[in-house]
Amino acid sequence: PWDQLAYWGVKVGTEIAKIAPGGEIIRGLLLGDNEVGGEALIRFYVLHVALLPAVLSIFIGIHFFRIRKDGGLAKPDDTSGEKLVPQSECGEVRNASVFKSARSYQLVEIVKGNEPKVNEEVNHMVFSWPKLIVRELIVFVLVMAVLSVVSIVYDAPLEGPADPIHPTNPAKAPWYFLGLQELVSYHGLLGGVIIPGLLAGLLLLTPYIEIFVETLLGLKRGNISGVYFGKERLLENSLFMTIFIAGVLFIIIGSLFRGANWDFVYPWNLPIPGGH
Repeated sequence: PWDQLAYWGVKVGTEIAKIAPGGEIIRGLLLGDNEVGGEALIRFYVLHVALLPAVLSIFIGIHFFRIRKDGGLAKPDDTSGEKLVPQSECGEVRNASVFKSARSYQLVEIVKGNEPKVNEEVNHMVFSWPKLIVRELIVFVLVMAVLSVVSIVYDAPLEGPADPIHPTNPAKAPWYFLGLQELVSYHGLLGGVIIPGLLAGLLLLTPYIEIFVETLLGLKRGNISGVYFGKERLLENSLFMTIFIAGVLFIIIGSLFRGANWDFVYPWNLPIPGGH
């Protein structure tokens, strides 16, 4: 919807993008012009309904392919070698037809790859089909039903029609960008480029940081799947919670404690948004 919130949200977001190296080029690609207008509306529409879903679908496909190819997400608790089947005992089956299968299920797909072989029985695993897939479909249908009911009962929170001449004061981005806008209000380059870049890099390096810490400290931590705050990963959990709480705090400050000219005000002194 081309209302005041959407228009000035795009305006603020593209101004933040302009701060980064090469930001002018990125801003030009997003807007298709020097200013926010009809061309930007078309480009953002195509971006959200076509380009982003296509890219997301590709990466989800790659993700699931790698899970199947690499033998799943889990790893054995002990891979030191004591419980591993010796390579000499892993003979090659030349004629599999002579073996009668005792399986009461069918394989959906067989993918070439390696899997850890341990000398212990696995009795706590279930198959993706139909156990997992059916449950995911049920959850998907329920979520879509709830969203449909909510969209019918509650109207979209529209503000007045977009007006480039009379901006809202302050012009705020949507709530999910308000934390970034709050950071930019302190320092453009630091809040708009350096800190988000460091956080994105930290997110990408997190698996390797964990491996490095285990190697450096000589730790040998087993699987703790299904545990939210395992004491074995106190460092990782503390770091994540600190970043998460800081992000939520910046969003709250930008949403409830910023008034005209981005001055700090108390929430009960903020004007009620909406209208023309």
